[in-house]
Amino acid sequence: FYSLLTRSPIIVISTPHQLQDATNFVSALCIFVPRRKGETVFVDVNRHEPLTEEDMNTHAILNVCIDGSHIAEDVVPLELMSKICILNLKDCSLTAPTYTGRLLADIDQRLRILSPNSALFPVIIGMLSEIEFTLGWWHLMTSSAVDASEASIYVLSKGYTRSDMQIIEKLYKLWKK
Repeated sequence: FYSLLTRSPIIVISTPHQLQDATNFVSALCIFVPRRKGETVFVDVNRHEPLTEEDMNTHAILNVCIDGSHIAEDVVPLELMSKICILNLKDCSLTAPTYTGRLLADIDQRLRILSPNSALFPVIIGMLSEIEFTLGWWHLMTSSAVDASEASIYVLSKGYTRSDMQIIEKLYKLWKK
């Protein structure tokens, strides 16, 4: 969710056998990509050609389908690896920026208590509602006479981290437009 909320591109790597599940996952995940009103978020559910720097600027989520004779590095150049989140369904691995913060701290716990057939979307919506409340609080802080750097110092003193501030600042820019 950290990569999603900070709008870092998310790459899902799947095999032809997993293509339908990956396509469904990417389609569902794109619902939660933060965007300005009227903004189009590009999603590619079945990518075959190598990714470019331009793709990282225009796409939010991509599914890359790789057959047995290829590896992820054939489609995702090494120079882009540090800028993206990669969910590899071929080997069940996740490569993403490390998140240490307060906003998303209990999402894992909330998801683990769900039974296998439970509704996932209400949990996600609840978490996003809490983040929206935090954005409202941030708006009040920054629209007052308090200097922005003082507001940041105050927020960090309340247990929020730099990772949280990245989420807050990124979403706040979208929220106020």
